[in-house]
Amino acid sequence: MSSSSLRDRKFLAGTITSYLAALRFLYVKTRRRPYLPEHIPFPKIPRQLPAVLSPEEVERLIDSAENLMRRTMVMTLYATGIRCSELCHLKVSDIDSQRMVIHVHKGNGGGDRTMFY
Repeated sequence: MSSSSLRDRKFLAGTITSYLAALRFLYVKTRRRPYLPEHIPFPKIPRQLPAVLSPEEVERLIDSAENLMRRTMVMTLYATGIRCSELCHLKVSDIDSQRMVIHVHKGNGGGDRTMFY
């Protein structure tokens, strides 16, 4: 199947990548033959921009919190951009309100980092 026919059929990049992974599995695991990925180009997966909330939507989101703790959690997530799992592991000692920083320990990838708010 040529690349022009792939464009005509309008396959998404993820679909093509799945097909290539299936072919690789067929050759390497099932048929026990070498797989030469340099002969088959992988498609570039387009990056999508995240949806940006309007100020009214942000206000509604924060006001929808049921109690003060959840409101604080939503505001912290929105203001700093930390992940939910990182927020769940935060301690009071991780917040430096004098310098306006939050220290995230063992975040994504096991690394530590400092978030400014």
